[in-house]
Amino acid sequence: MAQRAKRRHRSCWQQARIQAKRRHRPSNSKFLLWLLALAEFLFQPVVKRPAMSVPEFSRPPNEYERGDDFRTRSASAMVERYRSRPTLQKLMKDLRRPAARTDARLELEKRISDPTTRLWALAHIDGDELNCLSIYVRPGTSEEDTMAAWHSEAHPIPDEEDSVGSPPPPQNTIKI
Repeated sequence: MAQRAKRRHRSCWQQARIQAKRRHRPSNSKFLLWLLALAEFLFQPVVKRPAMSVPEFSRPPNEYERGDDFRTRSASAMVERYRSRPTLQKLMKDLRRPAARTDARLELEKRISDPTTRLWALAHIDGDELNCLSIYVRPGTSEEDTMAAWHSEAHPIPDEEDSVGSPPPPQNTIKI
C-alpha cells in the first residue's frame, strides 16, 4: 500500500501570518491600473472648453452680495425676526438679548390689548425690570393666564380696609 502524504495542519497563528504575507504582496493589477490611468491622462486630446457662464438668479441679491454693511442696519430695516408667532418664553429670552430686544418689545407691544397693562409692561422693560414680567411666564401657563396676571398687576384692587374704615385725611389747619 502506498503511503499517503500527511497533510500538514497549521495553527491559526501560522495561517494568519501566511494571509498577511499574501495581502502585502504587490499585485500586478494595481500596477496595470496606474499605468492605464497615466496613459489616459497623457494621450488625452486637448479640447478647449468654453468659459463657464454665470447662471442667472431668480432671486434678488442679498445684503452681502450687494456689499451693504448688514451689521450696522437699524432694527426697523431688518427683516422680520419671527417667522411664526413666538411664545412668551421666547419673547422674554429675546428681551434679555440686546440684538433682539427691539423686535421682542414690538411683538410684545402688539400682543397686549389693554393700554394700561401695555404701559405697565413697557415701563418695566425700559427700566430693565424683566423679572417683574417673567415671573408670570412659566412653562405650562397659557398666554391668557399670563396676560390676566399682568392685567391684575397693572390694575391693583384697592384694599377694602383703606376705602371703608379709614377716616378722611386731616386738613392742615393751624389754630392760633
